[in-house]
Amino acid sequence: MLLSNSFLRIAMKRFFYTATILATLGFSSCQDFLETTPDDFVTPANYYRNEEEVNAALAGVYDILGRNQTYGRTLWWELDVADQFFDNRSNAIVDMSLNNYDATDTKVAGLWEALYLGINRANMLLENLDKADMPQDAKTKVLGQAKFLRAYYYFLLVTNWGDVPLRLNATASVKEVNVPKTASRTIYDFIVKEMEEAEAMVDVTGTKSPNSTTVSFKYNHSGRVTNTVVQGILARVNLKMAGAPLNDRSRYNEVIKWATKVKESGLHSLNPSYKQIFINHMQDRYDLQYRESMWEAEFASAGPGLSYEEGSLGVTGGINTGDPEIGYSYGIIQILKSHYDLYPVSGPRTVVRTNVTPATIIVEDSRDTRRDWNIAPFYYSGKDTVAYSKDQIYNRKNGKWRRIYQLALPKNNNSSPANFPILRYADVLLMLAEAENAVNGPTALAKDAVNQVIRRAYAVTPDRNTPGAGTPDDVSEGVDQDQLLTIIQEERAKELFSEGLRKFDLIRWGEYLYVMRALSSQIAVSAPSNLVYAGRAATNVTEKHLLLPIPTGETTLNNAIVQNSGW
Repeated sequence: MLLSNSFLRIAMKRFFYTATILATLGFSSCQDFLETTPDDFVTPANYYRNEEEVNAALAGVYDILGRNQTYGRTLWWELDVADQFFDNRSNAIVDMSLNNYDATDTKVAGLWEALYLGINRANMLLENLDKADMPQDAKTKVLGQAKFLRAYYYFLLVTNWGDVPLRLNATASVKEVNVPKTASRTIYDFIVKEMEEAEAMVDVTGTKSPNSTTVSFKYNHSGRVTNTVVQGILARVNLKMAGAPLNDRSRYNEVIKWATKVKESGLHSLNPSYKQIFINHMQDRYDLQYRESMWEAEFASAGPGLSYEEGSLGVTGGINTGDPEIGYSYGIIQILKSHYDLYPVSGPRTVVRTNVTPATIIVEDSRDTRRDWNIAPFYYSGKDTVAYSKDQIYNRKNGKWRRIYQLALPKNNNSSPANFPILRYADVLLMLAEAENAVNGPTALAKDAVNQVIRRAYAVTPDRNTPGAGTPDDVSEGVDQDQLLTIIQEERAKELFSEGLRKFDLIRWGEYLYVMRALSSQIAVSAPSNLVYAGRAATNVTEKHLLLPIPTGETTLNNAIVQNSGW
């Protein structure tokens, strides 16, 4: 368990956060408040002097990833509502999770402000890095990480808002507010350029000895940006560019290039156990053997009873319970039949339950091990687990991160120390498969990448005594390009469930509006009468929901910005 490493990095984050506030205040005239400037006042002029201060500043740029407004909650919950789960708060009327919100929404503003804060911190670091007294090699690695993180925050902005202001200099005055939008294509090109430059600057993830299985890694955690992380995210950026709204299909070749680099590094592989990936997150353990979880937003508990910088995995969307030993969960996220039905059923069986009516029920198993991990097949009654019947689909909860596995004690009611996986190797394989299929059709390379994910899900492996042999669950040899794309799309839905990528995928495939409108009709006829409200987000969706509104706070101050269409 590497809690001490997380604690150190988060402590650095908090240190820099204070320094940044002071530095921001320092941009206005101190003479307005004090006749004499304090000796210990933190400004760019007396900061960034050495490697320690630079690393603290860099930690401040990373800090944005752990905000409640980003991977602490919003990016994988409210902003990812599509055809997989729904908000079970029946009395909720206005919320991003219901596709019923406007430019005054606090979550919209929170995400916008957090990302631009990260960008401003990166700009400040980049502008002052040269004056630091530290080895050039270390300085180059900081430069690469800062450039990458700034580009990544712009990727999140342009993905969710389209055209946005491109700010490449630290804010020097409160008067610097009138900044117009930059075309999204220009921003995407900037993102790619910055990330490609960063890829050669950041630390190498690790090295693998030729003709050997011996691997040496730079870090014993997944919180730092290294070269294979940059490569994997470059694949994601280019995959988005290949789809809507740019629809630049030439970018598929770039996806293949960058995903192949990750694959051929030999540094990452699939954990044989799907559920263990997420148990590791809940236990604050890093996968040092397979390195499937390539890049994580880090959270940690400072100690007994203290919430230091925790997220909400397993709390907002977990298996609801008020038991403090299991770990409190609101269980707000419930499952939609449209997602449940993606997993094949292997057959019914009878289950006898104790002290529950009805005592005897029929359940349906699935050979896909992801289903009953992603979707909890039971609920808690006290400390006991009670199985759902095969027809109780809409009642089920998001079971991907389960607090019963949490080791940090006591378990806080409103937060957990589980890290969030921003990038997994399974995603890289599926991106490679999708791009290869788009460019060259259903080749052996494309099918092999998908088959690796499928085989792990079904816990099957080819016969080692038969070279080239597959498994009964592999992609059929006779599939055409469209059929393979459908398989890849379904695999992404199942494999990456609740990881903040479903709405992202549906939009870039140009299918979000169609899927949501069809979902509204399906829920109306398939949900039990007490859960028909599960269709609210689907019913409320319109074309404007392909992008978020520019927050009211921004349009009020920034006279040069124009609100997004429909808002």
